[in-house]
Amino acid sequence: MTAMKKIVCLLPLFAALAACGEANTKEWYMQHDKERAVRVAECRNDAKEQVSADCQNALAAEAQVVTMGKGQSDYSIDLKLDKK
Repeated sequence: MTAMKKIVCLLPLFAALAACGEANTKEWYMQHDKERAVRVAECRNDAKEQVSADCQNALAAEAQVVTMGKGQSDYSIDLKLDKK
């Protein structure tokens, strides 16, 4: 098998591994304003991405910060699923 064929065969594997990862928690997004703003914008622009745990946590943090401020806690459960 030539080097080019090996690269083409392994490329989907590398892409799949790059997409995997832990979702940031809602508390993390509440403490990181710039990252939250970027992620919320990405989530609102991509309907497929909105269902990911990371987007749900970013959107929940944004909603809480807007409605109650950063100092409030609401005892909700964070989604800690892998991104898909």
